[in-house]
Amino acid sequence: MAESCEPLIEPVHAHGSQALINLFITGRAVTNVWNGDVNIEGFILKGIVEQSSIGYLSLMEHLKYLSVGSYLKSPLNPVWVISSETHLTVVFSPDKKLVSEETPCEKAFRIFQSFNPDGDKFISSDMLGNVLREIGLESDPNYVALMKTKLDPEGLGVILLPAFMDEYFPKRTRSVPDKFEIYHWNGLSKSNKDGVVTLKHGIALTTESDLNYKDDLDRLKVVLRTKWQSIELLWDSVLPLID
Repeated sequence: MAESCEPLIEPVHAHGSQALINLFITGRAVTNVWNGDVNIEGFILKGIVEQSSIGYLSLMEHLKYLSVGSYLKSPLNPVWVISSETHLTVVFSPDKKLVSEETPCEKAFRIFQSFNPDGDKFISSDMLGNVLREIGLESDPNYVALMKTKLDPEGLGVILLPAFMDEYFPKRTRSVPDKFEIYHWNGLSKSNKDGVVTLKHGIALTTESDLNYKDDLDRLKVVLRTKWQSIELLWDSVLPLID
């Protein structure tokens, strides 16, 4: 059960809590979506303890209210529960390459970005040693000091993601295909054309880009971009809704 007294179903609007969603997905009613447990001055905040069978992505991450950990973002099967403010829908794909083991380059990209959850693609230069240590690269203090100078030659106190990746991973490899089939299911009749619930099919493109897409009106797309940052979606028919 959940580690707090938070009800699984919110009493006013009867919305399911995050603990209830996690219970359905992982079998554990924990209230957080990050990897593992976090100790804050002796108080344990429980998270997701292992890679889940199906995944979870949330609009709340796009809105900066939370950060979903890799155990939920990268599940064993290419199926993701999509959470808006008030509703859950499902995205899935037949392409198993979407859940293949991440490459060292992708791991480094994910860890670097985890030190700047705002998604601005830079970190404080003071965090360089922590980033290198978590990736598993050389993190001796003298080496880190040397690399700070190289990666931040103007002494601005920031290290940009492109400069970091060019230094440590000049030959980048990707496990994610450039294109894959994608399906979306929303069981609410009011969210489907003419009130008829149908499975939506499309093609997803994942070519890399250094651009941020913070103002896109396609709410499903901005949720998927919390996992695939430059994804584009080409749907066979109408735009799917996540509400």
